[in-house]
Amino acid sequence: MAESSLRRRLVSICHPEWWVDRLLAHILDPSAAVVVTGFWRSGTTWLLQSLSRSMEAKSVFEPLHYDIDQYRGALEHDFALPQAREGYLNMYMPYAKDGLDSRAELNTYVRNSLTGAVTEPWTQGPRREVRKEAGRESDWKAIDVVYRVREALRTSIVTKFVRAHLLIPALHKTFDPVIVHLRRDPRAVIASFKRLEWTWYKSLSLEDQLLKPDDGREEYFDRWREDIQKYESAPPLMRVAAYWAFVERFVDDLAPHSRRVVLSYEELCLNPESVQQGPVGKIVPEAPSASQMGYSSRTTQAARREAKVEERVHGWKNELDKDEIEMVTSIESDIGVFIGGVEK
Repeated sequence: MAESSLRRRLVSICHPEWWVDRLLAHILDPSAAVVVTGFWRSGTTWLLQSLSRSMEAKSVFEPLHYDIDQYRGALEHDFALPQAREGYLNMYMPYAKDGLDSRAELNTYVRNSLTGAVTEPWTQGPRREVRKEAGRESDWKAIDVVYRVREALRTSIVTKFVRAHLLIPALHKTFDPVIVHLRRDPRAVIASFKRLEWTWYKSLSLEDQLLKPDDGREEYFDRWREDIQKYESAPPLMRVAAYWAFVERFVDDLAPHSRRVVLSYEELCLNPESVQQGPVGKIVPEAPSASQMGYSSRTTQAARREAKVEERVHGWKNELDKDEIEMVTSIESDIGVFIGGVEK
């Protein structure tokens, strides 16, 4: 940990914008942040970058990542984790039923995430993508530094998490930012996982994630104990589909909140103007226009950067076999969560 901290300080010498981020964070209000949540491969980075453009905000990308020392330290301090292996932590979603006031380290870390003070190459990745699209990137190091510092001086923040489903109530209770939750058809999510060469999800244990953490989540998920145990022996991609169903059902069961909206990825693709004209436009200042939604994101697979809307929405039909489609649909039906896709 000490070696990583020293390395981070040495790297930060080349990034004066990080110092600006951390200094400015002291005067920013975490409740003014816009938070994007959603499952992996659901378009959350696309929405993060779109909001960053329209709001002229600076982004914070996936601060709840196990490889960030500050976050990992907060977890180890505030939670009794069932295990600490990377495969487990990569899919771990923290839970704090009564808010974050009793979780001092995570409270501070999340506050920093909502005010732009988490400065890591990982969390800053999408900023470069947005600068490049806007022509604010230069091969001249001095000019590039000026662009980065100017961006760091922005006071609007958009933070994106794929590991925050179970933290949504605590976010509202402790900081109350605007939360935009993006949901994609799980069949498309699974098709996207299938295309990637990821291996870390293959060790996913639903019991370890949903029942074993000693933080109160078992009280909610215990009603599906038999289903959780049944899907524990399913193929890896189907376990991911089940994980999607359980955490999305958690979101569905939350009490309505005036500063939270659930969006359909498919609706966003088919009707991008609905962002400004729909519920998001009522709670997000300067919501993106249709033209500002028209880019791929830094996490879009290279082969799909030019994919048409039809392929993004319905491409899973050509990528999953009949058994996979039926199993995903059956899982979501068993858990009682709306798939959220747009059928033709």
